[in-house]
Amino acid sequence: MKLTTAGIALIVVILIVAFYDVQRTQPDIFTGEIMDSQCAALGSHMATMKAQGFLTPTQCVLYCAHYRNPPGKYVLYDAATKTTYPLNDQERVAPYITEKVRIMGGYDAASHTVTPKSITAEP
Repeated sequence: MKLTTAGIALIVVILIVAFYDVQRTQPDIFTGEIMDSQCAALGSHMATMKAQGFLTPTQCVLYCAHYRNPPGKYVLYDAATKTTYPLNDQERVAPYITEKVRIMGGYDAASHTVTPKSITAEP
């Protein structure tokens, strides 16, 4: 069987589409600390902890997420890149507040939002 130029082009297109589809379905991996959006914007809990007299970052996050007006949201903050990722599943990440975590999930580039599929505490 002899392949024509059109046949070879079709095979190349099919392989490119198949490769792209595999790449697109791989979950993204994000690492950082689960914290509140207000402190993430500052890069630290220190200012709020000092102003409110809190002793731990956990007190700070809970205050900012529930009692501050307006209340904050839980986000993933990557201190290495100083990047904040909004998280669209607040209940799922709540048990990990102030922990360093690894999140596998989807990333919506338009809203810069991460949809966690799995969360693992990092040592």
